[in-house]
Amino acid sequence: MKKLLVLLCTIFGFASISFAQARLDTNVFIFSRLLPVSPTRVVTVQQNWSSTGAPLQLYFQSISNISAAKAEKLVSLKMGPFKAQVKDIFIWNGALNLLTSVYYPGPGRSNFLLQQFDPKTLVEKQSKLIDAVATPRPSSGSSYQGYCISPDSSHIGFYSWIYAYSEDSVRLNVQVYNRSLEKQWSKQYTLPYLNNRFLINNCALRNNGEFFLFAENYAGRIGAATVIKANLIEHMAVQLRKDLDTARVLRTQLAKGAHFSSLKFGLASDETLYGIGIWQVPRFTVETGLYILKMPLGAATYTQNIEEFPKALYQNAERLTRQDSVLGKHYTPTGFFNYNIYKLYLQATGQMYLLATSGDANMLIRFDDQAKAKYISIIPRLRYSFLDKIYDANLFIKGDSAYFLQTQIEDIFGSPYKLIRIGEKGELIHSLVQSRITGRRPQFMLNAYYCEQIGDRHIILTATDNQIPYDAPRTLTFRIEEIDQVFKDN
Repeated sequence: MKKLLVLLCTIFGFASISFAQARLDTNVFIFSRLLPVSPTRVVTVQQNWSSTGAPLQLYFQSISNISAAKAEKLVSLKMGPFKAQVKDIFIWNGALNLLTSVYYPGPGRSNFLLQQFDPKTLVEKQSKLIDAVATPRPSSGSSYQGYCISPDSSHIGFYSWIYAYSEDSVRLNVQVYNRSLEKQWSKQYTLPYLNNRFLINNCALRNNGEFFLFAENYAGRIGAATVIKANLIEHMAVQLRKDLDTARVLRTQLAKGAHFSSLKFGLASDETLYGIGIWQVPRFTVETGLYILKMPLGAATYTQNIEEFPKALYQNAERLTRQDSVLGKHYTPTGFFNYNIYKLYLQATGQMYLLATSGDANMLIRFDDQAKAKYISIIPRLRYSFLDKIYDANLFIKGDSAYFLQTQIEDIFGSPYKLIRIGEKGELIHSLVQSRITGRRPQFMLNAYYCEQIGDRHIILTATDNQIPYDAPRTLTFRIEEIDQVFKDN
């Protein structure tokens, strides 16, 4: 096995380590993920692939930036004659968690298994069969089974969709565990919807064990030639609790003829449930605006606000983008309703950021603690090479500033990255990445896709090799930095 190359260097008066990642077999394994454990430790994930595309092995490495020692772990995903599919790999409760599913085609059943490893030694601590339920096919998507963690990390919850026949009513198993993986409560619920018209997008869990599912139901007919109509999609949050034997459906309501372009739900740090969407009414001229659902902790009811298009904020964002000497060249105007919400960033201060995308443009909306839009910023994706390829991008939040990092690793003669800081009023400020990681060109190029934020102070800056295939890096190097030390205004 190749040894891990560790380069020691000293920056700003403290020891920091730059790591080059090796692999078991460069023809089989590819770098997959980098998971921050703490401001001083990360776990890297690599995986190999079978001829059918299903990963058969995972290779973990645990690395610290205050010690040259590392741990390694090879995990087989072969379960007898069957292959486990990775649902997710995540850090929770001081452990590296691996959630997998194994599909047994005979009975048409999927087993969901959780394994926990010590993030420092990678020794397996425990494993637990979470559920075994009927599924129509291998559970590779999140819709049939998923998990969520409470804001204070005291609980983890799982849902399993019991899907035997397409015309059956939706049945769900919900289970909530504490940090010791002791079951706190579990129930099976039947929802007033049919399996083949229902879709689960995500879930959330409050500190008291209260569970929410975020789902969609199609109110039209389903057939082989069905064309899904957006105005027939019902969006909802489903509330589930230990003391509720019947699920409570929180239905979203829009004006007649209106439908969502996109909608996302999430829990704030104070455990308030939010749903934020972009709606439209396709008339002679498209009417559009914002939708906001809010349900505070302990409230028996929820509020829904349907707001008009924030025209002044949007026009100001377009003006700032057009006037920018770099971004303006890449900007193609589009309607507000064309943006699709990618993610909600819910801050401890009560403020929220909404990141949406439309083609090659990104839109960031900042909300105050009353869920009122404060500003809108539009950041086009840059292009490189004669093929007009698009830069990779990632967003990082620090205080009142948001940083939008764009990178490309293929063209060593082109601009390797562009960092834009969005100020507290939405202004676009060109910034620099002042880290020694950028000095590894051309062997390693800063790659926004693999950069990760740790808390509100630190960031893992990752550079990957620029060898073909570019989307499957074989080696990497990374540094754990303080955001304020490496992101500087130009």
